[in-house]
Order: sequence, then C-alpha cells, then structure tokens
Amino acid sequence: MELRNELAGHVGGFKLNDALDNDPSIIKSFSEFGLVFADPKLLDIEKTVRNRARVISARKPGFITVHASGGIPMMKAALEGVEGTDTKILAVTVLTNLNDEQCVGIYGDERDAIVTKFAGWASEAGVHGIVCSAHELEMLSEYDHLKDLIKVVPGIRPKWFQDASDDQKMVMTPAEAIKLGANYLVIGRPITDAKNPVKAADDTFEEIQTARLA
Repeated sequence: MELRNELAGHVGGFKLNDALDNDPSIIKSFSEFGLVFADPKLLDIEKTVRNRARVISARKPGFITVHASGGIPMMKAALEGVEGTDTKILAVTVLTNLNDEQCVGIYGDERDAIVTKFAGWASEAGVHGIVCSAHELEMLSEYDHLKDLIKVVPGIRPKWFQDASDDQKMVMTPAEAIKLGANYLVIGRPITDAKNPVKAADDTFEEIQTARLA
C-alpha cells in the first residue's frame, strides 16, 4: 500500500495477481489511483470462470485475465461474467517463461504456433485483447483478424534498466514494443524494485512519451 501511494500519479495503473486470492476487494483500494489490471489468469470450467469473473468485475477493474488455453467456450463464459460492466477480458496466450521445448511438451507445438493459435481463439471468442510477449507482436500483426485485439505486453525493460539477476527471458524496451504495436506495457521490477520508484516511473514515462512522439 505504501508503494501504491508513492506511485499514484506517476504510473497509469496497477497490476494485481496473487493479492486477489486473499481479498478481491483490494481492487477498490487501488482503482482510485488509476487503471487496475486484475491478473488472476482464470483457467477452470466455464461455470467457475463465469462466476469468478462476475465477482472480480464487481470491483470494477479495467481488465481481467484468463488463460486462452482454456478454450473458446471458457473465454466466452468470462465475457458473460463481466456483462453490464466496463471490465474487459484479456486472454493470456503463452506465459513468457516458456520456451519452444516446453511449449512442445505442454501444447504439442512450438511457441510461435501456439501463440498464434491461442490469439485466434481469443479473437473467435470475442474477448477484448490478449497478453503476449513483445517479441510476438510483429508476427501477430500479419493476421487481419487479430488487429483489433488490445495487445498488453509484459517483460518491458526501460533502456536504462540493468539487473544481472533479471530472470525475465522475453524482454523489450518500451520504444521497441510501442513501435511493434503494443497498446499497454506492463513494467514491474524496474519500478517496484528501484531505490527510488518515483524517479524510475518518471524516467520510464519520459521514455514512453518520447517513443510515442517519434
């Protein structure tokens, strides 16, 4: 909460994931400070996903995530859960920590093929957008039926950020991701782990604004 108060007015919003498991109402305490990105990555039978989406959307987050791997009917159930609200459903394609070998083992094909397939399912289900790596934006831009999907991109690392212990594999700078078509950037540890989070947020915002004006 202290970091939330410190960063209010310096970031566009806040992403909440495991905190939602303990108390979904935490969304309300963040919403007055900006967009809330609820990231439970729902993956379950349709009735459960519909009900959980309804409970979470009652707290008025901007986004709720589901796993695209759950299939088209499940994603449609999530949409039913947010009916009558302004909350948008985002489908997570493939987690950014999974490489080709792992994707073959889990999904039966390499990463690019699975991301493309899951993005197609998201489009067919009618969800509002997807979460994908910035490295997949150019590939996905080749498909006309995916152009209207909101693209939310994690793993963003400002050009000034350096951390030898960073375990995020698929990273990109804000400027590069924006150029490739990202609509929203998820920037975590460069800001949250910084000695001066406000300065880190302001420096990152300046980098984003420069990229948008280029």
